[in-house]
Amino acid sequence: MADNQIIQKKNDIEQIRRKNNKKEKLEKSNGRKISRKVQTMRRIIITITILILGLAFAIPDNGTTKVVNPQFSEAKLSIPKSMNFQGNLYQDGGPVNTTMDMWFGIYDALSGGTLLYSVTKTNVTVNKGWFSVLLDNIPNSVFPVAGPTRY
Repeated sequence: MADNQIIQKKNDIEQIRRKNNKKEKLEKSNGRKISRKVQTMRRIIITITILILGLAFAIPDNGTTKVVNPQFSEAKLSIPKSMNFQGNLYQDGGPVNTTMDMWFGIYDALSGGTLLYSVTKTNVTVNKGWFSVLLDNIPNSVFPVAGPTRY
């Protein structure tokens, strides 16, 4: 009986090896299928890209095409004519609660510059030190496209 048991165990081990080999082959074939799918998708993407580029270069230029740098094109950018200004006002270390007139100005330099814009806002409400006003009708020359800093 001992010999029969040894032969049976050898057969069992051989069956287990065959099953493991089948699993490994199956995993390898699945890996190939995945990589084939990835390769197919890459080919499709490359083909579409080439077609788009080909169409872009195939469109004839009849002489009316203009190259414009949109970053500095005044025709493409809209300069706001107004801006909101918010701040807080303290007096003697405490927040102010009042209504008052305020004057605002925009200069071309931090000190000793030229006044480019000014406006007086009347009856501005200051609540717990906070206020908000709309500075409007600002000329385009105050904030030119790609222009210098304003103060």
